[in-house]
Amino acid sequence: MAEPVVFPGFKEKRVLVTGGSSGVGFATAQALSASGAVVTLLARNEEPLKAACEELPGTSHYVVADLTEVAQLKAAVADAVQVMGGLDVLIANGANGGSEYLGQPAWEPESFTSLHQIHVNSLVTLAQAALPELIKSRGNIVSVSSAAAETPWPQTTPYNVAKAALNALIHSLAIAHAKHGVRVNGVLPACIHTPHLDKAAEKKGVSAEEYASARARSHPLGRVGTAKDVAGAILFLASPAAAFVTGELLRVDGGLSLTNWFNTQEMMRS
Repeated sequence: MAEPVVFPGFKEKRVLVTGGSSGVGFATAQALSASGAVVTLLARNEEPLKAACEELPGTSHYVVADLTEVAQLKAAVADAVQVMGGLDVLIANGANGGSEYLGQPAWEPESFTSLHQIHVNSLVTLAQAALPELIKSRGNIVSVSSAAAETPWPQTTPYNVAKAALNALIHSLAIAHAKHGVRVNGVLPACIHTPHLDKAAEKKGVSAEEYASARARSHPLGRVGTAKDVAGAILFLASPAAAFVTGELLRVDGGLSLTNWFNTQEMMRS
């Protein structure tokens, strides 16, 4: 396993990471823990959370909650604050939530509602619960959005729409709470090799390596991203190095946002 990103400025900082048992959330928790933070992981299944905490090098805790359940989220934030003695950083990382790739209907209203709950409403609830502590600590929020919010991906329409709404929410929270000294930023990953990519590959009937290779051709850097790539961007935005940064949507996309049909790798070679 690759060594986690290590960033200065996190020693004894109290951080809550949602979606923290795998993928980007877990990579972020690893980096935070290696950087000296006290970390609480949040996810809906207890066993993966226990296993994740056992792998973290520093002090860690976990709370169980479903991102779509308001009461559970509020209680989980309260528990995290109690066990850590406060809160300095909220990392809001939602699950993919499904797509046509994973068998979810693209144009059913229920798909839009479900993904809005996972990606948008959950941040509203988390922020509402966390802000009293973040105002005290003059802390910050980093939310994981997606490159799909700016460059819609095929077969993921409800996800694209939910992430675009999330971007607007990040901006709205940033401007609303700047007066309290609370920064709010987001990261916009493109194709990242996480368990969701493996599931999509399985659904397509190809290996994860084949699927990742096909996606890599769309990225000017010639590869898909890793969870560690995204974790590095998250830690930067959450760190004192970004003390004058708020309302930022940082692309972590291997240059995907720079591409068009004329400058794809296939066209450039032809």
